[in-house]
Amino acid sequence: MTEIKESHKKTVQSSFGKAAACYDEHADLQREIAQRLIASLRPWIDILPRGPILEVGSGTGFVTEGLIERLSPIAS
Repeated sequence: MTEIKESHKKTVQSSFGKAAACYDEHADLQREIAQRLIASLRPWIDILPRGPILEVGSGTGFVTEGLIERLSPIAS
């Protein structure tokens, strides 16, 4: 495994930090994939047990938003 130099890590962190504020407005592909993933859950919506839902995510939050919109009524 190659070691990433600390200066390179800092450069990546800085670049990401600058772009993070406008990431969502340019994340069209990520939004589309999240919508497709949520849509693929339709056949199972009626058979999911009632109760809390845990979604452990990383990224844009688009999947989490979709789960909240579609599954909140059955979670309560």
